Amino acid sequence: MKSLTWTVLLLVIILFLFGVVYTQAATGYFTGKYCNDGGRTCPPSKADVEDTPLYYYFGTVDAAVLSLFKTLTGGVSWQDVIKPLEEIGLFWALFFVAFISFCYLAVLNIVTGIVCSTAIESATEDLDMQVQASLADKDRFTRQLKDLFVVIDADNSGTISVQELENVIKADSEGAAAVFAAMDISVETALQLCTLLDTDHDRNISVDEFVEGCLKLKGTATSTDIHLLMHESHINCHKIATLLRYFEEDFRLELREQIMKALCPKGVADNFQFSPAAQALEFGFAVEV
Repeated sequence: MKSLTWTVLLLVIILFLFGVVYTQAATGYFTGKYCNDGGRTCPPSKADVEDTPLYYYFGTVDAAVLSLFKTLTGGVSWQDVIKPLEEIGLFWALFFVAFISFCYLAVLNIVTGIVCSTAIESATEDLDMQVQASLADKDRFTRQLKDLFVVIDADNSGTISVQELENVIKADSEGAAAVFAAMDISVETALQLCTLLDTDHDRNISVDEFVEGCLKLKGTATSTDIHLLMHESHINCHKIATLLRYFEEDFRLELREQIMKALCPKGVADNFQFSPAAQALEFGFAVEV
């Protein structure tokens, strides 16, 4: 909102500065025509100039600013405004063209861009509008997926298989590609959908599994998905490390018992102890003696 305010203020300043310049040019023209050339006393009276188009558009600063604003907003054709300026001189006519070009191509486009950007930001920050747009998009996509499911289910069994999916892709590769592209899935990986969507592992996919699975697969992974995956990976790694430690300790105990049985006679194994070097070889780490 601040950027829009400053842009509008800049436009007002530009209109005011150009209005002052054109008012000064019109005043100089009236002075030269009605005083110096006519031999009258200066300044010329209002009755001498008030009926001229130049005074109507640029006789005062207020009128000049209003005329410039109307030429920019379509309130008056700038062709009508430039004719009185041609009486002053070609320079002022070209200067007016430069003013129109600058405001149209630069200032007004900037104002339009800022207004659109502000509207988009306001719509993005509106939570209710986001929720409604998300629900509408989900409903629309659900209908498209159900229609696609009906097309794939050639035998009307209520479920689809890999073979049916292959048949649809071969029969209408462009149409299937368009539908899968809406889910950010390439045709090459579309055949793997049955494996991903078959949650009950019966090698067939129902319409609910197909719709819910495709909705989950739609789009790219979000930051939340990545953090959840990292959390699950950390838990699985901890479980695997615990299991490895258990197997390692069990293996060490079993190895100790087997060595003791092999090297010691019966009755002596209970009091037998490994030397530090033997323990180092058994457990795989160095022991300081």
